[in-house]
Amino acid sequence: MKKLLLIFLIILSSVAFSEEMTKLNDSNVKTFTGYGTYYYSNGEKYEGQWLNGKRNGIGTYVWNNGDTYSGDWTLEKRTGKGIFTWANGNKYEGDFIDSVRNGKGKYFTNPKNFKVETDYYENEKETINIISYEGDYVNNYWTGYGVAEYSNGDKYEGEWLNDVREGKGIYTYKNGDKVQGIWVYGKLEGKVKNTSQSKVYEATYKNDTIQGNWILSSETAKIENTGSFDLKKYFKKNFNTRDIKEELFANNNEKTERVNLINSLDGKLLYLIYPSYYGSYS
Repeated sequence: MKKLLLIFLIILSSVAFSEEMTKLNDSNVKTFTGYGTYYYSNGEKYEGQWLNGKRNGIGTYVWNNGDTYSGDWTLEKRTGKGIFTWANGNKYEGDFIDSVRNGKGKYFTNPKNFKVETDYYENEKETINIISYEGDYVNNYWTGYGVAEYSNGDKYEGEWLNDVREGKGIYTYKNGDKVQGIWVYGKLEGKVKNTSQSKVYEATYKNDTIQGNWILSSETAKIENTGSFDLKKYFKKNFNTRDIKEELFANNNEKTERVNLINSLDGKLLYLIYPSYYGSYS
């Protein structure tokens, strides 16, 4: 990912020098093919490759609010590899499909945007902010396998659903202790293993709360490798019916009709869409 920005800068530079830049206007932009710059009436700007009057190829778009995108375009849509930088300094590098973050990518948070909390006396309290996330994206959400790093030195690697820890995962504290288990709606649920100083402890969690006490296990300290995660297989296994995870939610009387599974792009990518904006990829 770190090399992505450099690659794009090199490509953009080579494109700029290899193609003559044309300053476009309302009279020639609709049919233009080549490398050109066009200023929109709302103050936004696109500089890059065009095909028959449409943004197509490699280019940079600057919004009037300060957001920018540099990367691949296909017929006006951000499709392929690209870098999107928000005006506040947050940044995403990775895959896009039809102007939506889909595929593999990495998100960086500008430290200036970290949330700061204070106590009654206005003293700052330690808050945990996400520094970065690298992994799978579905419709702009962290969905699939991903690794998140936090401002306090902690790290989570495992499964996500719509920006929330959901499924198998490992949470590593800055002191090296590891918690391995199942997350449901971002909370630990069921059997949990805690590895500390080469010893393994086991306990049962419900709604992120331990039930009873940690019990020393005879198991040798070994953490499951979650890096072999298969997004497509995971969706097929866990989200293929409308009564998904019925057993886990039975005790909490939670609704299980949380997601709808949609196959698209000839089965190459699976989309999860909440009922509130139910639809399919087109």
